[in-house]
Amino acid sequence: MSSNLNIPDIINIIAVSQLLFFALLLIFRSSLNSRAGKLLLTFLILQALSYGNYFLYRFGTEDLFLIYLVTVPAAFLVTPVYFRYIKTWLFNTGEPIGYSWLHSLPAIISFLLVVLDNMHDRIKVLQLDWLDKFPVFNTAQHVQILCYNIAAVFLIRKYKVLMESRYSSNNLASIGWIRFLVYSYISATTIVGALEIIFPLNNIINYSYILYWIFLNLILSK
Repeated sequence: MSSNLNIPDIINIIAVSQLLFFALLLIFRSSLNSRAGKLLLTFLILQALSYGNYFLYRFGTEDLFLIYLVTVPAAFLVTPVYFRYIKTWLFNTGEPIGYSWLHSLPAIISFLLVVLDNMHDRIKVLQLDWLDKFPVFNTAQHVQILCYNIAAVFLIRKYKVLMESRYSSNNLASIGWIRFLVYSYISATTIVGALEIIFPLNNIINYSYILYWIFLNLILSK
């Protein structure tokens, strides 16, 4: 691992700083009085934690096992929280606890896999070499993001049909922010996913995070 900072490293440090800054901004504003505001705060914190995977990839070692236990599951919680934020913003409804646990299942599985992978050197019976040979977590995360992106588009369409059946079309202007968020996220994740399919993950991961940083700044500026 290189110990020298490169341009992607600096950009990602800036990204984490921005996420933490806006998280603090939300904490000191009245935005947290709403369920959507709390979900947005959670999204920002999880996104900041997920950047830890990049820095562990660049500078980390296997000795940082406890940090991996936080950063890997956090990456699998970002998109479910993003989806719940959209659903809450549009319909102002919560979800049953059991349904929330279902959204958390990928994060729980990733947590267990990190634990098992750490035990692999001590317990030779475990055949988990594929975790090191293949980008398992990365592939699973792209599949998860794709599913939630499709679900988010259906939520917007459902809201549009509901509003058109009850009110005038002028009410649809109120979801401009959500449509911007959803379609920006879809654009960013689609480009990143395509690049990581075309190019080797080790060659493109730095620039994938830069694209997420561009998306992040579009969202924060909006």
